[in-house]
Amino acid sequence: MNSAIPLRKARYLLGLTTAEAGQYVHVTRKTWEAWEAKEANGLAVPPAAMELFFSKLDALARRLVDGRQYDSQREMVVVFRRDKGTGGDVPIDVVSTDGYLGNDQDALGYHIIKSLAVDRAGKPYVHRMRYEDAHNQHVLNFCRRHTSVAN
Repeated sequence: MNSAIPLRKARYLLGLTTAEAGQYVHVTRKTWEAWEAKEANGLAVPPAAMELFFSKLDALARRLVDGRQYDSQREMVVVFRRDKGTGGDVPIDVVSTDGYLGNDQDALGYHIIKSLAVDRAGKPYVHRMRYEDAHNQHVLNFCRRHTSVAN
């Protein structure tokens, strides 16, 4: 499971450039691009910056960006995992109603949210993110409210 997706995926879902995304957390375009590169290589991004960006996702999805009004029916949900060191929640994925494919439960009781994704070569695939429901009741509520785009 690759947890190096959230910043880039969230930015793409919102239709933001790297400069626009950086503005929301008060950093330059170069800094934002460096963070996305770090994530792609499995390295940590400053937790406070990630927390600030993801806390603004809901508001960003409903605001004007570049003169475009986002569809009020579009909804996004952030999936979290518990950080064992700090005890805080860390974002590991972002799923939009535009790409939501469903939610399953494995034999161990973990949930797996599925969404459409595109790899770096431009090839589409089904992205699966395993998560614990204890930190993600809002994700389960999202899944109950929405049907798969494949239906």
